[in-house]
Amino acid sequence: MNKDPVKIVEDTETGEELADNDANEAPVRVVEDSETGEELADNDINETPVRIVEDSETGGKLAGNDANKTPVRSIPFSESQTKMTIYAALFVALIAFGSYITLPIGPVPISMQNFFVMVAAIILGKKNGLLCISTYILAGIVGLPVFAGGFSGIGRIIGSPAGGYLISYLPATYLMAIITEGKSPLIIRDLFALIVGVLTIYLGGLSFLKLYLNIEGFTKVLVIGFLPFIMFDLFKIALAVPVIIALRKIVYPKMSKTGVFLPVKKAKI
Repeated sequence: MNKDPVKIVEDTETGEELADNDANEAPVRVVEDSETGEELADNDINETPVRIVEDSETGGKLAGNDANKTPVRSIPFSESQTKMTIYAALFVALIAFGSYITLPIGPVPISMQNFFVMVAAIILGKKNGLLCISTYILAGIVGLPVFAGGFSGIGRIIGSPAGGYLISYLPATYLMAIITEGKSPLIIRDLFALIVGVLTIYLGGLSFLKLYLNIEGFTKVLVIGFLPFIMFDLFKIALAVPVIIALRKIVYPKMSKTGVFLPVKKAKI
């Protein structure tokens, strides 16, 4: 069991049981597993609650963490989510900025916006990553000039050869996030996630491009929407890896090598 479990305390205002953690300002909420009825220590950062166990010496309730052998970092939801929302907003601005770094070579221009999408997906995770990309797309739809080349409007989504690539940012973000979120920060895993994300964008973009241009067969579609871009995207993947490594240290300064937000001080029991 855990070497340094966390003490379970009572909220003085609500009477609710909380997992105390001296290293942080606020304890985490104790919840019940809907399937087993078992008490769990909820943790917004790591998504999966940890099991509540009994201290063999005192009989008190502790937040156990068998996989990591140390308590899970306790961050209040308001604090953690506010921070991640700010980062998501910054990435929206970076994606918009990247859309102005373009090389118009055909019906679909080369731009840096997908580079920032890739980085955002891995750094922000599923929830905040999708929030970021959705906000970016909605901003362009309502008229802000955030799409490649300074374009905007719903017509850029449904009436442009680039529309499929833009919409594909959403599933690509989700896939990249689930591959890396909560996992150990390995370069090979990041590379795999980035490749999956780029291929997902191509799959959606090329499929839409084929319909938009009414092209039979995929050979011509590949010539128009894949071959001119693939070398640039491989470069973006190579560039994204060190950027992600650097940003992880800034966004998650206490992330352990196992991908969990540790360590924290031992709770006083």
